[in-house]
Amino acid sequence: MTLPSGPELDVFLRAGPPPVYIGFGSIVIEDVEKTLSILLNAIQETGVRAIISCGWSNLERRETPNVHYIGDCPHEWLFQHVAAVVHHGGAGTTACGLRNGKPTTVVPFFGDQPFWGNMIAAMGAGPEPIPHKNLTARKLADAITYCLTPQAVAVARASLSTLTGMADATAGIFIDPYKEYKRLRKSDRNRDASNPATVSHPQLATPETSSTAESALITRTHSSSDILDTECSSDDPDYARQMAIAAATSLGIFLGRSSRGALVDLPLAAVEGMRAVPRLYGEKVRLHDPVRDWKSGAGVAWSTFSHGLYEGVTDIFVHTYQGKKKQGAIGVAKGLTKGLVSLTVKTGAATVGLIAYPNQGIYRSLMSTVRKRPAKRIEQARWTEAEWITRAEGGMQIDAAGLCWLYDELLSTRETARRGR
Repeated sequence: MTLPSGPELDVFLRAGPPPVYIGFGSIVIEDVEKTLSILLNAIQETGVRAIISCGWSNLERRETPNVHYIGDCPHEWLFQHVAAVVHHGGAGTTACGLRNGKPTTVVPFFGDQPFWGNMIAAMGAGPEPIPHKNLTARKLADAITYCLTPQAVAVARASLSTLTGMADATAGIFIDPYKEYKRLRKSDRNRDASNPATVSHPQLATPETSSTAESALITRTHSSSDILDTECSSDDPDYARQMAIAAATSLGIFLGRSSRGALVDLPLAAVEGMRAVPRLYGEKVRLHDPVRDWKSGAGVAWSTFSHGLYEGVTDIFVHTYQGKKKQGAIGVAKGLTKGLVSLTVKTGAATVGLIAYPNQGIYRSLMSTVRKRPAKRIEQARWTEAEWITRAEGGMQIDAAGLCWLYDELLSTRETARRGR
């Protein structure tokens, strides 16, 4: 075995059945400890062996049975030796996993990642994508369990022929509605009302996998009544209108997610990635306060800018002096190199942070405002219901004083717990 990642990985791979790969590449995760706990709980629940890539988030290497942590490792080589893969859904990683015939679970964060996750689920080569905000140990365990079924393995191996068409699918948001409209009209003309046609995925039924993927084909076969409205005529102009509405809706979602990725996620990932670089040569990274709204975003941006600019300029002298003191001329060269790297990444993070953190704060403020409206309506409805119950004849007898006392106790307990964090 040609080993690009050290003997420890070789020993782990040879010690048992093929493991499951889990990694999120260059994604910078906000709550690293929570995410890692979810991963480990899912691994323990399924009983699988796993390889966790620490990635840019630098996941903590906890000593856990049947889990091996790695740094950088070529996916093309590694994916040949695993049973299934769990990743963020980047186009390159997705193609690499399917090229090696591995069932795939996608945990998308932004951009085109949900698209690739849905493509994999549509082919049957993996479960439905799990957005990172909705990720739980239970959902991940179910996804891993599905990926290890013979059905998922067979479909993943048979999906290689679809890779060429995956890139073309990115244009489907504009082209597919027109094609779908033409297909619906043609299918409607050829449809036999007494014998509904079926739609399946013939590319999955290859000679090598037809027996093992038979159940997948059956479950993915639908009658035309699932796709076509039997009450609609092929000449109904509503066909075109429905396709236009579908295209506009998809385009709106696509633009919304893309704008968030361009204005918030990508700059934030760049900032956090640059801030993490000094860890590579043993320097501690200054932590910033959490960004909850536009005010805290502006505060974090200014703090990151001032400290990053100051440390980036002074580190050239500090690292050079420390290197000379410890190793002489060689230390001077090393210290100067570290200082130049620090100057680049810290000032870069400081500059980009002026955009990333305020944008993140504005986004969270807007989302908080939007989410408060349904919450207020629900609260008002509950108050109305409670008042109706108390006024209704023979309604509930409520001890108002006792109820208020319990509520005050609850608020006090929550406030004490919050301060203790």
